[in-house]
Order: sequence, then structure tokens, then C-alpha cells
Amino acid sequence: MYAHFDKSANMGQPLIEHLENVGKQMISDTEALNFSRTDIEALKNNLYLTGLYHDIGKAMPAFQLYLKTGEGGSEKNHSLISAAVFSTMFEKNDIFAYLSFLAIAKHHGDMYSTVSQEGQGFYRLANQYEDCFVGIEEHNFHIKNLKKYNFDLDNLKDFMKTKLYITNKRMLSDEYFFILQYIFSKLIWADKIDSADLYSYGHNAEKNLADIDKYIAKKNKGKIKRIDEKRSKIKNSVLSKIKNMSDNEIKDKKIFTLTAPTGTGKTMTSISAALLLVKRIQKLFGYTPRIITALPFINILEQTKKDYENIFGDILVHYGAIDYGESDNSNIPLKDRLFLTNAWEDNVIVTTFVQIFESLLSNKNSKILKVNKLSGSVVILDEIQSLPGKYYPLIGAVIKRLSDYYGTRFILMTATQPEIVAYSNMLLENDKMYAVELLENSDEYYKDLKRTKIVPVMDKIRNNEELVDFIFNTKKTKQTALVVVNTISQSIELYDKLCEKYKNKCKILYLSTNLTSVDRKNVIDYAHKLLDDSEEKEPLILVSTQTIEAGVDLNFDIGYRDLAPLESIVQVAGRINRAGDKDDFSPLYVFETDSGKLIYKNYNLNKTREVLKDEIMENEYSNIIKKYYKTLLSEDKSYDTEIYEAIKHLDYEKISTFSLIDKKDACKVIIENDNEIRQVINEYCHLISAGKRDYDTKAELKQLINKIERYTVEIRVKRLIKHIPWRFKDIYDIDLDIYIVPKENVKEYYNETGFISDNKDVLMY
Repeated sequence: MYAHFDKSANMGQPLIEHLENVGKQMISDTEALNFSRTDIEALKNNLYLTGLYHDIGKAMPAFQLYLKTGEGGSEKNHSLISAAVFSTMFEKNDIFAYLSFLAIAKHHGDMYSTVSQEGQGFYRLANQYEDCFVGIEEHNFHIKNLKKYNFDLDNLKDFMKTKLYITNKRMLSDEYFFILQYIFSKLIWADKIDSADLYSYGHNAEKNLADIDKYIAKKNKGKIKRIDEKRSKIKNSVLSKIKNMSDNEIKDKKIFTLTAPTGTGKTMTSISAALLLVKRIQKLFGYTPRIITALPFINILEQTKKDYENIFGDILVHYGAIDYGESDNSNIPLKDRLFLTNAWEDNVIVTTFVQIFESLLSNKNSKILKVNKLSGSVVILDEIQSLPGKYYPLIGAVIKRLSDYYGTRFILMTATQPEIVAYSNMLLENDKMYAVELLENSDEYYKDLKRTKIVPVMDKIRNNEELVDFIFNTKKTKQTALVVVNTISQSIELYDKLCEKYKNKCKILYLSTNLTSVDRKNVIDYAHKLLDDSEEKEPLILVSTQTIEAGVDLNFDIGYRDLAPLESIVQVAGRINRAGDKDDFSPLYVFETDSGKLIYKNYNLNKTREVLKDEIMENEYSNIIKKYYKTLLSEDKSYDTEIYEAIKHLDYEKISTFSLIDKKDACKVIIENDNEIRQVINEYCHLISAGKRDYDTKAELKQLINKIERYTVEIRVKRLIKHIPWRFKDIYDIDLDIYIVPKENVKEYYNETGFISDNKDVLMY
């Protein structure tokens, strides 16, 4: 009796072996779990039985026939019958058993609010049940606790009613959701890792803190910058804080903040802090936490990736357009590399906010797969202020519950700490969130900073024409400048006007999401070269949208920012005189063109406008930001609470609507602007045309789609009046739901500012 069978080799994995392996994997790495409604031993027993029974339905003769011949209809479906057999061991009001039942029933698909009691799946259960035990008896199959029960659909329906206990007002609890997500994630992972005979390829994350110091010195090429003394002081203060915490504090405190000015080495400091936490947890609990760093944008992920690779060597990097071929594990088949990446099978992971929060708050099998890896991990959330404001309470509450139930430790890192703790407490009611600030007296580190000042000029600039003239009159000839506006259409218009004004006088660069990710990276790399390389250095103006605000390590002489929420303005100021090697209090001019209201809440803009009555020096930023957030917290109540309520009801239909990025009406358009992308597309089409649907082919297709993503932009194609791109199928005769601009037409549709459109409504904000 087999769990899997290779027809070409005429051999397979015995079912009993697979079930026992998955059962054992289910109870691995559970040291950090802490659910209030069960003790760890009862939880581990339930996890073990979940793994032991998850594929018991494969004992059906019909399924065994399917494995060996490929023949069989719906009677081969084994997940629901496995869940039904599992349920016979428990009382009808056993909530934990019900949650495992859902996980087993859905482990080859996506999670839904409940398993339907209607339809053919339940209709066939009686026959499948008997069929399952026929197979068990024929093969003298023995498994722990397995007894034959007469199938009774009414009894199963009673068991299913456990959901009523969960959603009853007296028992509403987010804990059930986090239990189910963990069980479901762990089962998907354990099942797949055993089926593929794959086990951890994660390397040891342990590094000496001295290694980081050596890397910093190498990165700076031996140059001592004015800001370096402050960076060193900040890092030492953070490490001293962790070293001086008692064992009980390390056990109890799981949420930390790291609030420090922009450009003061927070990335390196956070890595050092995470490593020190890992060492202390190892000593206290005997397990090694993984380090997971999440960032808001792919453009800063690439930058952070380099830092991590130089410190740790090969790491796992995971985002939407990752190239699974970049791994050093080239001896591992592509399909397995894909799985190992999607499962976060490593000890050091660099990823995005989207990958963390859209996986946890999801019903998708492929996304939930990695959720179990959050347990016991040290998670660094860099540039936390970049999260959408409407989700501050929800994300804060999720962070608190992950720390409570999964034993996850968080470092929330930013220069403009958005009171995420206070926001979370809007939802957490009596169980309040508390965070430990790692940089004690963080305000002190702002007080002697003289790098920038915010200069309001809202009364002088109302449009792009006035802005261009203002830049011309305030920027010195040899100075480099950063100009940030709120919308793509505005940025393109501004770029064109600046090119006309500064023709042959100054290099003008452009950056926004209207460019493909490949081109965005090229622009940032080129800007670095122009700004940092003494031989290449020349006057430069970079026009950008808010995509440059967080984490991009560029250092300009002067800046200009269209009115936005205060935290965004301060982040842009962090790209001006970043190293402190230019004039004291280099200006960031803030103007207003009314475009901010298109993407930001008017309330936030009004509060920012109130703050910006006079010049603000950098040593005042911290206090002003704190006052700003406290005002928002007390007066603005327009935050999303529906998702959190859905969590309490296991309402996956609502939960699955969660998205960090609003892509309403967005369509992807491939820009076929070099030979590499054309080759990738041809490979994709060849594979599709071959008609193969095996796992290896699916992995190759996924890899190619991710490469294609790097050459796409998102626009509102349906709003185009003319200049409409081609449907992919019209060019390549493959039904892919995406648009394309063929190579021979690229110049008509795409230039240095991205997709060309005469209709502003086409462009995303």
C-alpha cells in the first residue's frame, strides 16, 4: 500500500512510512508554541495524530489503483475521507480536533470558512469510508489508535457543528485562527517535504558580532564619515540593552522597537541585535531561532540582500519575482528549490511585508505553507511606517498574537515609529501590547543632528512650472537634488520640464513604479555611481515618486517634496545629506500641488500642514513626529477592523480579501525591451505548447513567470483610449492573462519614464 508511486520506476513510498514520517515532522520545532487553551503535550499529540491520519484515505483500493494506473474519478479523492476517519476519535465538541479536521480535509487545496456538508463530497463519504477499511484490512495495515467505526453521516455532521462553538459570541477568539493556520501550514509543509524527500537545507545563522564590524569597515572602504561615530554609539547601546536584560525579561519580552534617525546604520544594528537575541534564546530554550527580515519594497530588498549575503553567505531571499536559479544549491532540482524557497527552508531569510502578512492572513495553500516558520523566529520589520495606515491596528494585533502564540520575537524598526503598539491596542481590548525600545533615550540621538531641515514653501509652489523655476533658483550648479512628488503622471510631467530646463547642464534621472523592476534597479545603481564615485560624480536631479522614501541608501545635497503625511516627508529628508558630509541643515523644501489628496487621507495631510508652519530642524524631528502620531491616534478612527473580526469567526472569505497593496483595475504589461526577456517568453511558450503538466514542468513555468514579472509594469489598460498594448495570446498564441509590448514596438510605448500614455487615469499612483 503506497502513499506515492513512480510508475516509470515501478516503486513507491509505503503509506505507513509516509504517515509516520509526517506525524513526526508535525511535532518538530514546536518549542516556542504557547496556546492558552491547551498545554504543549496535548497540542503535540494532536499535531502528531493529524499527521498520522492526514492521508489514511489513500488506503482505498480506488486510490491505490489510481496511483499505479492513473485511472479513477472522484472516488480517488482522499482528503475528506481521511478527515472523516480522523474525526471518529474525538468528541463532537473537541475544538482542536475540529481545527485539525479542517486542515486534513483541505491540505491539497485552499482553506475555507468550513467544509461544506453539501455536494458530492459528503454524499460519497459512506462508500469511501467502507472502501478505506477494505484496503486497510486487505493489507493488514496497522496504525496507532486506528479503530473501525461504522460510518454515520449524522455523527459527522454533529462533529462539524463544532464551528458553532467557535463562532458563538461567548467563545470568540482569535486564538483558534492562529491555531488553525499553524496546523494547516505545518501539515502542508510536512506532507510535501516528506513526499519530496527533502529536509532542511538551512545553514547555521550563528556569526560573531565582530564579523559585522569587519563588514561595515570593508563597506565604507576605510573612510570615516561624520555619522559613523553616532552609528557605532547606537549599535553599542542596543547591544548593551539586550546583554543587560535578565533571563526572565528575555523569556517574557517578545516585541521590541528600534527607533533611530535615518542613515544611522539601523540595518547593521538590527542584524547584530537579532544575532544576540538568537544566542540568548539558544542558551535559555535550547533551540536556534531563524532570523527573518522583511522590507516594504523590492528595490530596498535588493540592497539589504547584499548586506546579508556579505555577512551570512548564502541566504534565502523570497519575493514575488525571485529567481529560483540564484541559489547555490544548483544540484537540487528546480521544483525542489522552488519548494524550499516558498517554504522558507533556511535559517536566514530576507523577504517582504507582503510575503509575511499576505501569507498569514490568507486562505491559500501555497501562501500558508511558510507560516509555521514564524514560530520561534526573530523577525525584523524594517521601515514599519511604510505599512498602509489603515492596517496599523490589524498588523499590530497580528504581531502581538504571533508573539503570544507562536513565540515570535519582533524588532520593529524605523526612524519615524508610527505608534504601532498603541494602534494595536485599539483591537486587543484587555490584552494590551507592550514593546521594549532597544535604543534607550532614542530622542537624544536626534538632538545634535544637523544634517537637514524641512522648509515649508507651500505658498510659493502650486504646480510643476513653479516647481521647476524654484529648483532652478535654489539649487546650486554643482549640487545634486532629489525631487519627490505624489503621482506617476505628475512625476513624468515634471521630468520632461526639468529635462527642457536643464538641457546639457545637468543629468536628470527618473524613478517610479511605471518602470519595470529591472529598470528601477538600473536607475538606482546608476544614481549610486553618480553620487558616490568621485570620477563619475556630476550634477544630478533624480525625479521620483514615494518609491524612494524608505531604505534607499542615496545621499543628495538638497531635496524637494510635494506635501505628504509627515512621516513620508521625514523619510525623504533621510535621503538628503545622509552621511552628514555636506552643509549643516541642508534643506528639504516642502511644496503643495494638491496631488497628495489622490493617494493620502486628507486628515493626515491637514495635520501635516498644521505642523509645517515654520522650518523644522533635524534635531526637532523626533518630538514633532511623536506629537503628530498621537494626534492621529486620538482623532482619526478610519482604520480597518473587519479583517480582525473575520479572524475571530474563521471567516476565510473575508480574511482572504486582505491585501497590503491596492491594485484595483491594475493590469500587467510585459515590456519586451531586450533579448533576455524575449528568450524567457519563448522558453515559457515552448513549455506550454509541449503540454506537459508534471511537477518539473510546473516549476520551470513558475520560474519563467517570475523572470517575466521583472519586465512588467502595472497600468489601467481598460482606461486606455489609444496606444493599447497587445494581449499576450495575440502575439504568442498562448492564453496568458497579461498584456505585452513587443520588442519592435517598445519605443512607441515605453521610454525612460516608463509606459507612455496620453491619459493620466491609466497610470497607477
